[in-house]
Amino acid sequence: MIHWNTQFPERWPLRWRDLWFPLALFILLRGLTALIAVVALRLEPAVMPDWFRLLTPSRDTYELALPPDAPLYEWTQPWHRYDTTWYVRIALVGYRADDPAIVFPPFYPLLVQAGLPLAAGNAVLSALVVSSVACLLALILLYAAVIAFTGDVHLARRTLILLACYPTGFYLVAGYTESTFLLLMLGCLLAALFNRPWIAAICGFLVALTRIQGFLLVLPLLYWVGRRWWSGGWRALRPGDAVMLVAPLAGAAAYILYLNLNQLGSLPNAWMVEWRTTTELPWHSVITFLERLVSGQTLAYERENALAALFLLLTCIPLARQSAWGRNPLPTLLLLIAVPALIIMLMRYPLDDGQFPSLLRYAVVIFPSFIVLAALLRRRWWVVVAILLLIWQVIRLDMFVHWEWVA
Repeated sequence: MIHWNTQFPERWPLRWRDLWFPLALFILLRGLTALIAVVALRLEPAVMPDWFRLLTPSRDTYELALPPDAPLYEWTQPWHRYDTTWYVRIALVGYRADDPAIVFPPFYPLLVQAGLPLAAGNAVLSALVVSSVACLLALILLYAAVIAFTGDVHLARRTLILLACYPTGFYLVAGYTESTFLLLMLGCLLAALFNRPWIAAICGFLVALTRIQGFLLVLPLLYWVGRRWWSGGWRALRPGDAVMLVAPLAGAAAYILYLNLNQLGSLPNAWMVEWRTTTELPWHSVITFLERLVSGQTLAYERENALAALFLLLTCIPLARQSAWGRNPLPTLLLLIAVPALIIMLMRYPLDDGQFPSLLRYAVVIFPSFIVLAALLRRRWWVVVAILLLIWQVIRLDMFVHWEWVA
């Protein structure tokens, strides 16, 4: 059982000297993953798969994003894989009509583009710097959030370690949106809780421009404002609360409007035609997976994605119990982050490949689940679990740099 603070602190819970732990953990995560990636390719060079070399549109800008004479080429080339090639492509040439790249919203590529002059034109290096900075800030905010929620420094440290050791934890420092999305989501939530609605509005707007599902943040924000209104009436509300509530929806709507005005295509059509993915009710993917499992047709990464879905579901149960039986709003608030995110993930229905696509990776941003896991694993069990997860991550990182599909 997690012991939540009965009152949310009015002041920021961290001092400068408290930042050493998330900073040290970030340095370990960034340093070890970079070293492992380079060593892995030295031991066994990677071969670009034919499907990427011949069929993927992001192949057009592959050399442009990372020329062989680019600075830090050996250290950045292992990370020039899969979605990173799309983000740097958008940063270099933008969107085009009926472009599969429109499924990737623009905020992260804009950050990569802004960093290009500092990276001497190495777009992959720019993406890694953006993600690394976002990862460090996200770890600091998550550390502060757990302390503010529970007052337990040890729980906060276990949460960060389990997150960093998670099998897809290396995506937090890769050229992906995971760390940027997590940073903006935490920033929006904490700003709302600390009664900074305008900051929350900015973060909420940008989080939906990082991933379109960021609009779901309106649910915990609506709950928090509604609870304040219920206990204190209209006088308890602040002038920026309405803007804060609309911001995540406005971010998603702004991107969709941009696509329509510039005739770049529709997101459902891009997902269906180019990415062979549609939207179904969440139990359809579960039923399909079970049918495939019974018939022996499931893929290895599909089973790992199913384990990630089970992990998210099981860690929601303690939050649901405390939400139903207690008066503290924090379990409900975190539940309104985790459950809608899980439902949206399960609604993605691939037409060709295995079910629960990329869920093992998406789970790394569902921070309430890691808080619950850290609370459940006490004494030395959390160390054992962290070591096992870290070994799993090293194996998956080796697969990633060798162009094997991970998540």
